[in-house]
Order: sequence, then C-alpha cells, then structure tokens
Amino acid sequence: TPLHVAARFGRNVVIRLLLRYKADINARDLTGGTPLMIAVVSQQRGTTKLLIEKGANVNDSDSVGATPLHFAIYDSIEAIEYLLSTGADANAADTFGDTPLTALAVSLLLRKGADPSARCEHPQFPTPLWAAYAAKDRGIAELLLQHGADPDGEGEDRRTILHHGWERESEAWTELLLSGGEGLWKRADPRKEDGSGYEPIHWAVRSNRARVVEILKEGGACLDVRDRKEGLTPLIMALRPAVNTPMVMRLLNLGADWATKDEEGKDAFFHAV
Repeated sequence: TPLHVAARFGRNVVIRLLLRYKADINARDLTGGTPLMIAVVSQQRGTTKLLIEKGANVNDSDSVGATPLHFAIYDSIEAIEYLLSTGADANAADTFGDTPLTALAVSLLLRKGADPSARCEHPQFPTPLWAAYAAKDRGIAELLLQHGADPDGEGEDRRTILHHGWERESEAWTELLLSGGEGLWKRADPRKEDGSGYEPIHWAVRSNRARVVEILKEGGACLDVRDRKEGLTPLIMALRPAVNTPMVMRLLNLGADWATKDEEGKDAFFHAV
C-alpha cells in the first residue's frame, strides 16, 4: 500500500496525511508485512516511533510468524529496547520456532566475526547453513546468507542444499537460495554438479518436484544438461524407468529439447517408445 512505501522511505509527512484520510495502519502486503515491520526492517526509527504512537500493532506477525521485534534484530539494541518498551512480546516465536532471542544470538555472533561458512565434521550439518536447513529454519538461513554464508557449501557426495529437491519445503528453500544477487547475498549455483554428476534439476525431476524444476529453470538451470555418467537429460530421466507424463509435459512446455541424446546416442523419443 502507499503506507508501506512511505514507511520504507521514512516519509513521515506522507504517513500523517495517509492516516488522516483513514489509511489502514496495520495493512498487510503480500507477505503479511505491516507498515511498522517495513519501517523497522528499513531502520527508519523516526517512522517506527510515529507508527506506534499512531496505534500500529507492535505484535502483529507476517506470513511466517515474524513480528517487528524479529526484524529489529537487524537494526540495533536501541531499536530492540524501544519496541520492548512499547509492549512487544519478547517470547513471540515465528513458524520456525525462533524467538527474537534466537535470532539475536546468531546475529551477535555474526557481528562479532563468527564465520557463517565454518565447516565441521558432521556429515549432515557440515556448515551453519546446512544446520539451518536441517531444522527447516529459513529465518536463520536468511540471516546467515546476509552475512556471507556460502550457499554452495557441499555435504555428502558433494551435494549442495539445492540438490535436495526431494525434501519437504524444497520449493521455498530453492527460491530462497536463488533469490540473492546485488544488495542481498550470493546466489546458489543452479548448475553445480554433485559427486554423481547430477545437477539440482536432475534431482528435482527424479523426485517429481515440478515446481522446483520451474524455479531452477527461472534461476538459470539448463533443461538439457546431461549427467556425467550416462548423459541423461532431465527429460530422459522423466521417461525412465517408467514414463512420468506430467513431468515430461512440464519439461517440454518449459522448452526442453527432446532431440538431445544420451551417451548411447538415444534421444527422448527413443526412451519413450
């Protein structure tokens, strides 16, 4: 809404005018965010104070359960103290189970120089980002990425998180890891091979994750890439050992080339008959 935009840029005169004409101070954007949340995450402290004085709800939560206090972690201790003084719930947990204290602890460690890509010997949680992924905690994952965590850190068989297209919430994680870029964080590589010679799109097809395939394609994955062992393309994979008709149609609609051949010189048409 116009109020969200004004809050983002700290346009307090505009905010007062909008509120005078009955703008909804707790209006939601597409992610469930309120103008107050936008002001907090944009570090517009004067606007934050104005909105609260005008009646903004300090304990509203967005689509993943985050409150303004969760967002204040990215600002300063002063911002946190101010929200607490106005009645913000210090124990409010988001949908990942994180309270502001959890995020604050991680944030403080990162600000003090903790390595967000530090590796350990644990086979399932070799880096902090992998640990966040195992817990399905996208809030902490985003915090780690913002501080430079490597989205392509390798786990077992040289797989990255993008290769795990068969797991629950894979659509949301694929979007998160590919949503970086200028001003955000390093994007994950959608073309990275694992130890078996598969790229993430191969695993997404094998796991019948059509939406993940679409997200990977939008993020730069190649629909006609051949795996290193047998030269299988995602389309040929969708035809073996049994034909997955919906996936085949999805790949063709996205632009997959049926004529690309495997190591034996066989194209998708050969595998389909």
